[in-house]
Amino acid sequence: MTDRASCCKSFVALIAALLLATHSAFAAPPTRAIEGRALDAAPESRVEAAQTIDAAVAAALIGAISTQFGERKVEVKLDRMQVDPANLIDSILSGEGRLRIGDDDDWLPMRFKALYDSRTASVPQQELVLGDDGAGEEIQVGSVLGRALQDQATRRVQAEFVQQPVRLRLDRVTRTRVGKRYTRVEGVGAVNFEEGSAPFSVDALYDGKSDAWLRMAYELSTGAERAADVATPAP
Repeated sequence: MTDRASCCKSFVALIAALLLATHSAFAAPPTRAIEGRALDAAPESRVEAAQTIDAAVAAALIGAISTQFGERKVEVKLDRMQVDPANLIDSILSGEGRLRIGDDDDWLPMRFKALYDSRTASVPQQELVLGDDGAGEEIQVGSVLGRALQDQATRRVQAEFVQQPVRLRLDRVTRTRVGKRYTRVEGVGAVNFEEGSAPFSVDALYDGKSDAWLRMAYELSTGAERAADVATPAP
């Protein structure tokens, strides 16, 4: 009787263990935001920055940021990155870091927000803000820098809409100092088409030392929101 009772108890315990394991295997984990921080306070390269967080996500984000500057050498440090699920496939990346262009001594502070596609391990959309949170200084639209921004932005819009004539008008321009040699220049206005006009905004980075536009991202509303990040070719 003792052996039979022991066998029954063992059998019951085995069934209970199997049921518990099955429940654990199929229970869905809670959805939560993932906070990523660099292990090294100042990783010195793209590779080191990618190793401190999830490699695929960090590499995709750094690559997307770098393409905004054309063929120029760009180094990125990711100081903080948060990953929030957008759906079963995409995630929203947001955070802060620093960026260095070429062999410049300055690491420029940056903030970013991007969409990460896990199927292709790519970042099809990203927003990049260079500089601190300080408010920009408003300048005259007709100033040298204001006219240069309008001319450069006009060329980019015309290159996108080659099938029709377009005319860009900026109503407000601001500038913000970024590092020792760069200026972030922003403008808002409207683009006039044959069939009407659309609100327009542009965010650009100007290198005063080389008198060159390094990056120009604009947003144009034509019924639906559309945005374009266009890097100025390196001289």
